[in-house]
Amino acid sequence: MEDAKASQEQAKSRISRLTDKRGDLKSQVECLEGEIEETKTNMKEALDLRNKEQADFVNALKADKEAVDVLNQAVVALSAFYKKFGIPMTLLQQQPLHYSLDRDKAPELAWERQGDDYTGRKELNTGIVQILSMVAEDYTNEMKTGRADDAKAQELFEREHQAMINTLHAQKESYVGAEQELAEMEEMLHETKGTFDQKGSELSDQAELKKTLSADCGWIKKMFGERRKKREVELDGLVEAKNLLAAAQGGSFDELMLMER
Repeated sequence: MEDAKASQEQAKSRISRLTDKRGDLKSQVECLEGEIEETKTNMKEALDLRNKEQADFVNALKADKEAVDVLNQAVVALSAFYKKFGIPMTLLQQQPLHYSLDRDKAPELAWERQGDDYTGRKELNTGIVQILSMVAEDYTNEMKTGRADDAKAQELFEREHQAMINTLHAQKESYVGAEQELAEMEEMLHETKGTFDQKGSELSDQAELKKTLSADCGWIKKMFGERRKKREVELDGLVEAKNLLAAAQGGSFDELMLMER
């Protein structure tokens, strides 16, 4: 019984330790689950953001290309127009207007001097071709810069994405290890509880057996006491009979009568 009690106490102590360890592992598993979900969320948000940046870049690139095409078409059309009418393709500086001596009098306008012979300010019209060409060149440079920036953004995204993949892989490995350890802990706890219950059952059976044996032995002890008394009476009778026979064989009537009395 003492061995069973000691085994049960050991099992009880181990159950307490295993229960605490199981609680720690459950907390670790829950924490890893949260970290895994957070990493997945960060990966999705980063991917969504990159996709949006890519879409914005493609739209901006498309708009810039369309603008360059339109500007180039305008340059071609204007160049053909100027060539057709013999207009020089040089950018002339606009001459400042000259005022008369009377500052309160408006300057004389060209069409007022030339009348029906006025053909317009050709030197102002020819500069538009150079302006449009420069604008188209700016758009082209902007497209080139945009492509370079997008390539850098893609490279940065892929590097960060790979880092998050590595983090997620490590978190999943830790999660699987913690889950496996938790399962083993549950199994050990189940076995230890089984041992604890088994020893408790053994102690209960031993206590019941002791109680039963105590009752049985008490009856035997009681009966043995009664039989011992009867045996003592029987032995006393035998001794007395032996003495009577001895006296009778000795021929002493008085002694025999005394013994009978």
